[in-house]
Amino acid sequence: DKGWASSISVGGVGVILSVLLIMFFLVYVVAPLFMPASVKEHASYALPGGSQEKTLFYGMDEYKETAMRITESGKLIGFNANNGQLLTESSLPLNGESITSFARVKESDKLIAFGLSGGGVLLAKYGYKVTYPDNVRKITPALTFPFGQEPLVVADQPISKVAARSSDSQLVVAYQLAGQSHVFVKQYDKVESMLSDDVALEEYAEGEVPNNMPVDWLMMGGNMRNLYLVSEDGSTLYYDLSNIREPVLLQKVNMVNGG
Repeated sequence: DKGWASSISVGGVGVILSVLLIMFFLVYVVAPLFMPASVKEHASYALPGGSQEKTLFYGMDEYKETAMRITESGKLIGFNANNGQLLTESSLPLNGESITSFARVKESDKLIAFGLSGGGVLLAKYGYKVTYPDNVRKITPALTFPFGQEPLVVADQPISKVAARSSDSQLVVAYQLAGQSHVFVKQYDKVESMLSDDVALEEYAEGEVPNNMPVDWLMMGGNMRNLYLVSEDGSTLYYDLSNIREPVLLQKVNMVNGG
C-alpha cells in the first residue's frame, strides 16, 4: 500500500531528523566546555561611600542587583551593584563607641559580629528587604539585630580580636583584649521570650586560653568545639572547646616555612 509506505518513509525521516536535532543540541550544550573561559568588564564606578574608610564587609543580594558595604566606622552603605548608585545609608547603633574588631558568625543565618572599644560585642544580621512599589521589584540592603541593639558586654576593655559561632540554642564567643595575649571564651544559651519573638542571651560558661604568641587571626569551627589562634608567621594553636571552662591544646603547627 503506497499510503503505508509514505507514512513509514515520513516517520523514518522524522526520526532521523529528531536524532540529528538532539545531536546538534548536545554539541551546542557541550561545546562551551572545550572553549577557553573569559571575563569581560560590565561596569566600573567609584567606591560607593568613598574610599577614605576601610571596608569590613561586602554583601550582595541573590538577584545580584544590590550590594552592601559596612565600613570600619559602622556605616552601612547600600548601592546598586550595576552602576554604584547609592540606595541607602545608615549607621550601626554604636552609642559613641568604635569598632575594634569584626567577624562573620554564621553564613547561613547572615550573622556578623563587631567587637567594640567598650568591651562589648554587637551582633547583627544582614539582609535585603524586597518590596514591590508600582509592581516593580525594589531591593533595599538592611541590618537587623536579633539579640537587640545593645551590645553583649563581655569585658571592660577594647576587643582587639573576636570570633563567634551560633547554633539554634547556643552562641560561643572567643575574644582577645587590647594589650593582652590570652584569649577568653564565653558560651551563651539562647532564651526565647514567652511574650514576643525576642531572643535573649544568658551566659552559661566561660574559660580562658593561655597564649604567649601574637594573634593575627582568631577563628572558630562551625561546631563551636574548635578554636584556632593563628599568627602572621604561620604559627597556629588548635584548642578543643568541648569543655568551655577548660580548653585543651590539641596541636601546635607551623603552617609556612621561614620567609
